[in-house]
Amino acid sequence: MTLDAFNQQLSNYWTSDKLKSAKSLDISLSKTNSKSQLINNAVLTGPESSIAGSLPTNNSTKSKIISPNGRQVYTTGRVFWQVGTTHYTCSAAVIVSKSGDIICTAGHCVYDTTSKTWYNQNNWVFVPGYNNDNTPYGIWPMRRATALVG
Repeated sequence: MTLDAFNQQLSNYWTSDKLKSAKSLDISLSKTNSKSQLINNAVLTGPESSIAGSLPTNNSTKSKIISPNGRQVYTTGRVFWQVGTTHYTCSAAVIVSKSGDIICTAGHCVYDTTSKTWYNQNNWVFVPGYNNDNTPYGIWPMRRATALVG
C-alpha cells in the first residue's frame, strides 16, 4: 500500500460517529482527587498575602493581541486510536521540530499502567483543532510512535 493510500484509508476510517464515540483518557484533577486535596490543604495552611495590581498602560510593548484565538487552534487537538472495538482519545499538541510533524501527548495515553502494556498503534491519528466533531485542519495519520522512558 502506498503512503497516500494508507493516509486516505485512515482518514476514511475515522467517521464522525467514531470520533464522537471515542472514550477520553484525559486525566482531570478535582476536589475529590487525593493529590489535588493535598495541594489544596497545603495552600490553605500558608499565610495570607496580597499584592496590589495595576492596569496595563497604553504604551506597553510587552504584550499585544495577535489574534482572538491565538495559535492554539491548529497546534493543539486530539489523538484518536482504536484498541479492539473501542475508540479512545487524548489531548495532544504539535511541537516544534525540523520535520514539523511531531505530536506530543501524555504517557498514560500510549501506555496502560494497569496491564503494563503499550496501546497498540491501531488507526492512530491526530486531529488539530478538533472541537465537537469539527475537524478544521483535517485528520493526520500517524506513521510512527516513540515514547520516552522515565
